[in-house]
Amino acid sequence: MNIELTSDQKIKVMNSSMVFKVMKQILMRENEIERDQEHVWIVCLAANNKILNIELISLGAIDETIIKPMQVFRIAILKRAVKLIIILS
Repeated sequence: MNIELTSDQKIKVMNSSMVFKVMKQILMRENEIERDQEHVWIVCLAANNKILNIELISLGAIDETIIKPMQVFRIAILKRAVKLIIILS
């Protein structure tokens, strides 16, 4: 699931608090996402640490989910990301 980002969310990431703030906004607005299930998100970054894309790559059970490296890196390559942040929630 590709998340549409606002221009305010395409920020230059300087620390984990900045990523947390953006992810909190996304999770609050996405009502269709099952909140009692395990999620794996990737945040694709440009070379200057600006957020290019945020995508949900796996939605699992209550306490587990499965991801494959190909899922993660395929999206990163398609989005031309130089850096990745993987988020488990």
